[in-house]
Amino acid sequence: MPPEHDPRILDALRRAFADPTSNAVEFTLTARDGRFRDDEGLKNLLPTDLTREAMEGSVKAAIVQALDRGLRPTVTEEPGDSRMGLDPVTFHEFRIPVEGVRLYVKVQLNLDEPDDPTATVISVKRAD
Repeated sequence: MPPEHDPRILDALRRAFADPTSNAVEFTLTARDGRFRDDEGLKNLLPTDLTREAMEGSVKAAIVQALDRGLRPTVTEEPGDSRMGLDPVTFHEFRIPVEGVRLYVKVQLNLDEPDDPTATVISVKRAD
């Protein structure tokens, strides 16, 4: 998985995660609570005394700090599957410390409105 090199994409990621509005970055249910897995999700991996908003805010801040330090997320492209109705998709993957825990954060960037990028955090796991 190569690192992201496009400065426009890196800038869009930074702007989305630095945006203080609550809808600029969405966390899926799996990213929030791991659904059926104990080894995935902010609720299962970060300190239990943090609120959901604090957990999400910590991830957003850690991604902005990582990008500001020059970290380049890895890029994974999935081709999709026309039979299953799945479109091709690109993910950006960060391995960052958050609240003392090293996490793997899988992100999908949305550039439908290039001046107002948004992102979806697809999953959060422990980075090994």
